[in-house]
Amino acid sequence: MGRLLARLDGDTVDDAVGAWLARRATDPVDEPDRLTGLAVDGKTVRGSRTDGHAVHLLAATLHGSQTVIAQRQVAAKSNEIPAFAPLLEHLDLRGVVVTADAMHTQREHAHHIIAAGGRYLLVVKGNQKKLRKQIKRLPWSEIQCLAAPPQPATADARSAGSRCAPSRPACVSRPARPRRRPSTPSPASALSKQAPPVWANSSRTTGRWKPCTTCAT
Repeated sequence: MGRLLARLDGDTVDDAVGAWLARRATDPVDEPDRLTGLAVDGKTVRGSRTDGHAVHLLAATLHGSQTVIAQRQVAAKSNEIPAFAPLLEHLDLRGVVVTADAMHTQREHAHHIIAAGGRYLLVVKGNQKKLRKQIKRLPWSEIQCLAAPPQPATADARSAGSRCAPSRPACVSRPARPRRRPSTPSPASALSKQAPPVWANSSRTTGRWKPCTTCAT
């Protein structure tokens, strides 16, 4: 059995298992135009270090079910960037929003996702100054913002409401809470605030306890 597994192509096995998991994780009653989140992230396998190198895997995980539907091993003398496109090559990205960290904020990655019919949400850090300036110049004030819907009170209502969530991305803003002006406590109100009771023994003969209250200053 060990020799048989050693002769198998790991990437082919990952593709087959990932496709099966993707079919199992798909909800057949979901709306066809509803967006699905797919996180791309890499992790080093614990205890896999041999000859000074550890196995590093790049995986694609569904946001909703935390199911890994694709996986690729990163070359020992490389990083996650060359493994990004092969990881998503056999996935249907229509109606999928791919999320990744700043390492994958690359033109080639964005073009690959758009060409496959998907969308992306990537992180832009300070080392990409030109891109950050371009983002700041976008007309953010013209983006329509929607108020956040109220949260249902019960778990059953939240579960039912999750299927009615808007499928189009929107800028969600919450109404600002009014600021309360600090009030100066009066001497009477300060004296009215009492500390928790401190229990003290009232009599050595009876052995009873009584609360001794002290005022907070």
